[in-house]
Amino acid sequence: MSMTRRLENSSAPICLCPTIRTLARVVLSLAVVGLVLCQPVGVEGQSREPSGAELIASLTEAKSPESKTTVRIISCGQSEQDRREQSTVGAIIALGKVAIPDLEQALDSIASLGKQSRFASKAGWLLLAYAKVQGPAATRRLQRMIATPELSFLRFNLDQAMALSLGLTSYVSGVREPGIVFTCRLQQPRDPFDQLILSWIQNDRPQFEKNLGPIGKNALNALLDQSPWESLRTELRSGNSDRQIGVGYVFETEGQWAEPEDTLPAQKSEFASTAGDLANPKLETRFKTSSGGDCGKMTVNFVGTVEGMVTGVGPFIPNSYLVDEPNLKSLLGLISSCAVAQ
Repeated sequence: MSMTRRLENSSAPICLCPTIRTLARVVLSLAVVGLVLCQPVGVEGQSREPSGAELIASLTEAKSPESKTTVRIISCGQSEQDRREQSTVGAIIALGKVAIPDLEQALDSIASLGKQSRFASKAGWLLLAYAKVQGPAATRRLQRMIATPELSFLRFNLDQAMALSLGLTSYVSGVREPGIVFTCRLQQPRDPFDQLILSWIQNDRPQFEKNLGPIGKNALNALLDQSPWESLRTELRSGNSDRQIGVGYVFETEGQWAEPEDTLPAQKSEFASTAGDLANPKLETRFKTSSGGDCGKMTVNFVGTVEGMVTGVGPFIPNSYLVDEPNLKSLLGLISSCAVAQ
């Protein structure tokens, strides 16, 4: 109405008859309504979902905080930038299959250029997004990347992506670097189990023994009393190829212990497990080949270490675990056969 008044009271030498004046009021009123209704979808401020390429660009081109800038830590080493990146990856995943061509273009660049790719610094996020959206169809590409020596800096991320794509608790490729990887959580049974599998595949006896509990060590000593280490390996790998690809497994329990090491969802309870006896868990374990096929099943025993027990949260919660399997020979035979199966 104010616009029509300005028109009526204008000092300009315009004389409007009643009919024209009424028409002017209608036109101007409609114009105002049109501006209000159309503004969100105008050319300048059009509201739309960003594309996969735009989200990937915003993820990979974001600058890290300068050394002089205070980095605000949100939780357990997670900065505001980490949280923003996690949100961006969530938006990529929300696009679903539409994001696949853009993700594959970024992964092609990483596979071709390695660390020189402009996407390399955020490769871990991109791999997880690709695995989450593509599911089992992602494994062929991931396996090719695992087998590429120039991408050795990504092998742990690639193993994580393999587990996520196949819905496994964990996946251990035979070329992964040994050693416990720091994660922002309490240690879980998967951590020593991963290292036990890896050290057996890589023939690293010291690392293998380091991840055994007292019952497991007694079982190993009993086996070594019958035959030396190398003879034991030859026996258990009899008929299997020397080319050991990797082993996946699923802990058949509820809660975080069974889930892939997925950093995308919101943080979960550190103690989210229904394994029963948390100090000495016995976990039904399904083993998987590198393509996700079943290759065996057995119950694996673990023991929580006494050192560093967490208190103040109800019962004692172990801070770390060891593999404490008495039937070690069967376990190692299963790992050996699964590692080479397709």
